[in-house]
Amino acid sequence: MMSQMEGGCPVDYNTITDLFLQRNMIREATTFLLDVLKPNLPEHAFIQTKVLEINLVTYPKVVDAILANGMFSHYDRPRIAQLCEKAGLYLRALQHYSELPDIKRAIVNTHVIEPQTLVEFFGTLSREWALECMKDLLLVNLRGNLQIVVQAMKEYSEQLGVDACIKLFEQFKSYEGLYFFLGSYLSSSEDPDIHFKYGFARSFSNWPCNFNT
Repeated sequence: MMSQMEGGCPVDYNTITDLFLQRNMIREATTFLLDVLKPNLPEHAFIQTKVLEINLVTYPKVVDAILANGMFSHYDRPRIAQLCEKAGLYLRALQHYSELPDIKRAIVNTHVIEPQTLVEFFGTLSREWALECMKDLLLVNLRGNLQIVVQAMKEYSEQLGVDACIKLFEQFKSYEGLYFFLGSYLSSSEDPDIHFKYGFARSFSNWPCNFNT
């Protein structure tokens, strides 16, 4: 990983970084690398990965900021996804994973993921994957995750399909979820089945009527 300083003197970013790290100067190493990696070049993939790795172990909030700002594009995404999950950056892990089992494992950590951000993440998934993840959320913590699932279903009902959403709530006998999900369709739907299911769910729902999603 060589570059040129003014005057033509070659610089090895890895060597300089290692000198910082040997002295446990992680902040200094990070500052140096963030500066020299500003061009965001493909040939810097290894060193981009390195700066993310060292901070995920010690300063995960720094990595969260780097990823939020889109500063790097060429690092090892699967590797960083795993380290983000280990560091408790579950949203960043979700944004980097590309396999359903990994996504399902990380997404259930709703206690540390901002709800609206998680709802928006569902919009990036395919219909099948979104429904699978919603099923896992309800399976792990039905009451705790119900509001997130209802909101995501209302937001992406066209992509998910109303019938599929209804079936998922019925599978878990979640009358509360069914009640609040179908409530958003009453004014625009003449489908008697939706009105019947809404009324049925309402009669069994124990949730307060001011439950807003």
